[in-house]
Amino acid sequence: MYGQALRRCLPALREILSRVNDNAGIPLELHRFVGNGRLGFRGNLPLDEEAGAKLALIFKLQERVSDLDRVELIAWRVERFSREEAVYWLTRATQYGEAANRWALAGMRLMLGGQPGDAAVREMLEKLRR
Repeated sequence: MYGQALRRCLPALREILSRVNDNAGIPLELHRFVGNGRLGFRGNLPLDEEAGAKLALIFKLQERVSDLDRVELIAWRVERFSREEAVYWLTRATQYGEAANRWALAGMRLMLGGQPGDAAVREMLEKLRR
């Protein structure tokens, strides 16, 4: 993810990363690495299962979506998934063979980001932004 799509999703990505804690429950403050419209760190981040699954889903789902409102809407809706939902949907999109994975991603793009050109996308996006 890069460019305008990344900039539009940064608030949702920061929200996901802000909830990552170490084993003692101390916040790792990983959201500090995604500020100013770009990623400030190019190494491995110590993500937990929930954050890793959500980020992987967002990165996979934003591919092939040119409408930035839909990309951002997908990110905000994935951000609201529980850990279990994120892991389940990531598994559905990556573990069932090429055709089934492609169909799952297409269905999730529609379910989470609406139809291209639908005015309701903008309305829902406004409600989900913080």
